[in-house]
Amino acid sequence: LTVSGNVSFASGSTYQVEVNAAGQSDRIVASGSASITGGTVQVLAENGNYAASTSYTILTASGGVSGTFTSVSSNLAFLTPSLSYGGSSVTLTMTRNDTSFGPGGGSSGGTDTSGTSGGPGDTSGGTYIAATRNQGFIAVAAERLGVGNPIYDTLISGTAAEARAGFDLLSGEAHAQAVSVMIDESRLVRDTILGHLRGPLLTQAPGQVAASFTADLPGRKGGVVMPAPVPQPRYALWGTAFGSTGNSDADGNAASLNRRSGGALLGADVMLYDAPGSSLKLGVVGGYSQSRFDLDARLSSGRLESGHAALYAGARFGSLRFDAGAAYTWSESDIRRQVQIRGFGDLLRLQRPGSVTQGFAELGYAFAFQGFAIEPFAQLALIRVSTDAGTERGGAAA
Repeated sequence: LTVSGNVSFASGSTYQVEVNAAGQSDRIVASGSASITGGTVQVLAENGNYAASTSYTILTASGGVSGTFTSVSSNLAFLTPSLSYGGSSVTLTMTRNDTSFGPGGGSSGGTDTSGTSGGPGDTSGGTYIAATRNQGFIAVAAERLGVGNPIYDTLISGTAAEARAGFDLLSGEAHAQAVSVMIDESRLVRDTILGHLRGPLLTQAPGQVAASFTADLPGRKGGVVMPAPVPQPRYALWGTAFGSTGNSDADGNAASLNRRSGGALLGADVMLYDAPGSSLKLGVVGGYSQSRFDLDARLSSGRLESGHAALYAGARFGSLRFDAGAAYTWSESDIRRQVQIRGFGDLLRLQRPGSVTQGFAELGYAFAFQGFAIEPFAQLALIRVSTDAGTERGGAAA
C-alpha cells in the first residue's frame, strides 16, 4: 500500500499483515513520516513451510518512524511474532518459540498464543499443542523428525487447530481400529455356529402307532398302541448367511467407526450318539466373509477379507446343554488413508495378512413350562488376534 504523505496508527487500530513462507508480506510504503501511538499488528500467515526464523519489512517511511505498536499477534502456534523499529522502517520477525508439539517433545516454558498451555499429561510445566492421548504420542514422534522433514516443516507452520488435526491424521488410527473389526467378525462366526447347535427348548411329544405281533392269539381284536419317536438324522449338511452393521462412537480421543460385515458358513455334522434325553454331535464348518469400515474423521477406510474353518461339538444331557468349538480365521486387510495438513497431502495404503484364533463354549440349562420355556446360559470365548508387520506405501507420512 503506497501512501503519498504521512501515515499514522492510533490506539485501538489494527494492522493486518499477510505473510508467506517465501519471505513476502504486506507492506505500507509512505513518502512522508509514520506516527505510531499504539494499535495491534495482526499477522495472518498463509500456507507454507516456514523457516525457524523469517523477517519481513512491513512499514517504511521516508520521513522516519516514530512510536511503537502496543502488541503483535499471529495465527501460527509454533512461530512467535516480534517487531523491531529502525529509523525509517518496522520489521516483523517470525521465530520458532518454545511450544512443543507434544508432552516432553521439546523445550518447555514457552507461551502459546493460540493453543493449549500446560496441556494434558504435561509434567514438566512446559507448553505443548497436543490435546489428547493419541495426539500426544504422534506429536512427540513428529517433533523428533526435525527441521527439513516435510512432516515437521508442515506442522511447525500450522495453527494450533491445524496441528492437532494433523496429529490425528498422522496417527494411523485405522490400523488399530481394524483390530476391533477382526474381533467383531469373530463374534459373527462364533454366534453362527452356536446358533446352529442350539435347538428348540420345547419339543413335540413323540407320535404313536398301532402295532400287532406275530405271536398274538387269533382272537385279539385290536392292535397295541406303541410310541413312535422320530429319529434324528445321523448326518446333516447346513449353511447359513450372516451379516451385521455397527457403529462405535468417538470418545474425544479415538474417532467414530462405521463397519459392515457379511458372509456365509457351510457345515456338516454327524450324530455320534442319540438316545432319549441325551445326544452327542460333532461337526466341521468353513466359510468366507468380508468386512468394510470407515473412519471419516481420520480420512481412512479399510476392507477385511477372511476365510474361516472350525470344529464344533454339541452335547445334551436331559435339560443340560453344552456346546463348544474352535475356529481359525485367516484374513487380508487393505487399509487406505489420507493425510492432509495445511497444503501437505499424502495418500497411504497398507495390505497385510492376519489371523484370529478362538475357542468358545456355552453351557445352558432349560426350564420347560406349560407352553413356554427359558434357558439361562453362560458363554466363554477366548480370542487371539495376530497381524503381520507391514510398511505403508505412500510418501513422507507413511
